[in-house]
Amino acid sequence: MAIGKRQNQKESPEEELHRLLDELELTQEQREFIESMRQEDGDNTNRE
Repeated sequence: MAIGKRQNQKESPEEELHRLLDELELTQEQREFIESMRQEDGDNTNRE
């Protein structure tokens, strides 16, 4: 099994993230936490 290797080179970063999160088999609460962190990071990035 090739962990970390892209299965589809045309996969967008967003699609890759969702696929990797699926592979981790996270709980819904963990997924929501990760999504909230991504949104906060995106907000900070957009301010610069």
